[in-house]
Amino acid sequence: MLRRSFVVCAASTALLPSASRAADTISGRYVGNGKDVRLAFVSAYVTDGMSGKPAVVVVMTEKDHSASKRPTWDADFGKFGSALTISVHRSDGEIFSCQVAHQGLKRSPVSVGGIVKADGVSFSGDRIKARFTTGGVKTIFDEPFEADIQVDAAIRPKLS
Repeated sequence: MLRRSFVVCAASTALLPSASRAADTISGRYVGNGKDVRLAFVSAYVTDGMSGKPAVVVVMTEKDHSASKRPTWDADFGKFGSALTISVHRSDGEIFSCQVAHQGLKRSPVSVGGIVKADGVSFSGDRIKARFTTGGVKTIFDEPFEADIQVDAAIRPKLS
C-alpha cells in the first residue's frame, strides 16, 4: 500500500494578512441606565477639527457599520444599535466632540461635553490607539452612564 504525505503551506499573500494591516479592535464597558451594551465594531476617519486642526473621528457601534457611506451620522442616530462617536485632535488627543447613543438612556442620542475623557491617545502612522473613559459612573439627564473603552483602529481617509 502506497501512502503519500502532503504538506500544506499557506505562504500565499492572498491568505495571510499584511503585518501592516492589523485588525481594528475594541473592548470595554458601555453602560447606560444599568443596561450594559457591547460595542463590537470600531472605525476611525480623518475629519475636520476645530480651528483647522487635523482630527480623527472614532466610530464605535454594537452592529457592523463597515458598509455605511455615513458611519458617523448613522451611528449617532442608532442605525447600528448603541454607539459612541468621539472626535479628537491629532495634535494633543483632546476630545472636541462626543455623541452618546445608548439604548438604555431615555434621551439618546445626545452630545456631551466633559463627561468622556481621552486617556493615552496615540497616533502611529495610520492608526489610533486610545482609551475613552468617564472615570466611573456619571449622569446624563439624571440617568447613570459609564464608559471605559479601549480602541486600536486604522485611520481611513476623510468621508465625502
